[in-house]
Amino acid sequence: MKIKMQDSVSFRMEFREFGKTGEKISKIGVGTYYDVGWMFLARFGRKSGSEMKIRAIRTAVENGVTLIDTAEVYGSEDLVARAIEGVDRESLFIATKVWITHLSYDSAIKACKRSLKRLNMKYIDLYQIHFPSPIGDIEGTLRAMEKLVDDGLIRYIGVSNFNLDQLKHAMEAMKKYEIVSNQVHYSLRHRDPETDMIPFAEKNGMAILAWYPLEHGDLVRDEAYPTAFLSDLRKRYPEMRASQIALSYLMEANSNVFPIPRASNPDHVLENINSVKYHLSEGEIKILKDSFRSL
Repeated sequence: MKIKMQDSVSFRMEFREFGKTGEKISKIGVGTYYDVGWMFLARFGRKSGSEMKIRAIRTAVENGVTLIDTAEVYGSEDLVARAIEGVDRESLFIATKVWITHLSYDSAIKACKRSLKRLNMKYIDLYQIHFPSPIGDIEGTLRAMEKLVDDGLIRYIGVSNFNLDQLKHAMEAMKKYEIVSNQVHYSLRHRDPETDMIPFAEKNGMAILAWYPLEHGDLVRDEAYPTAFLSDLRKRYPEMRASQIALSYLMEANSNVFPIPRASNPDHVLENINSVKYHLSEGEIKILKDSFRSL
């Protein structure tokens, strides 16, 4: 499939180290979770808007994004495969997740191999446990993931939606490798991770992937921000969009956070990844923290 690309944006992508892996990846990534209805229909081969979604992912990659997040349950791994056709695999950092029904030792290994087949690649950069095990058998899952590292099928092990106690338990269960990241709900309207998870991750050399960074569109409108703040900010950055404020905050207020806004529309992708060129001051970050602290 030939994809017609959007015009490139006029900025240079910025990169930061992913925890203590030594890997430098784009400060912002893209996610490929669409919605529950889409996921359900995808199980039956009905993937509406696939061409647009592929084009959106491709647009991100063509403009410097190296981090792409997906999951077996999303039904979008094959879209990622199509979007990155012809791209140097080693230049990308592909993350996917194993679902809660596949957390036993054997099931996790089989699930990873199925993901590799859908992604059409030989290895996954970051393999994540999508949610904590409902039966508490984290040890078996992590043994499987360490085996996958040994076999060269994955490079790093991560978790997703783990609270601090669950993360610490998982860390203690590791035998040979380390957990390099946790993926959590984090945005200006949902700042709970700043209380404990982000400081703990930073102290322990872990990366944080932030899902729902734009709160389903709640943070893409000027009305979400203080009027005086917007007026002063746009004296420095006249063209800065509301969505870019939300994404810039996550990157500028933290050294270990990688927002992964959804990639479903090429124009929105360009707007989102353009946020890396805006750098909020300490004063602006404080105003945002004060403005959203009770939300």
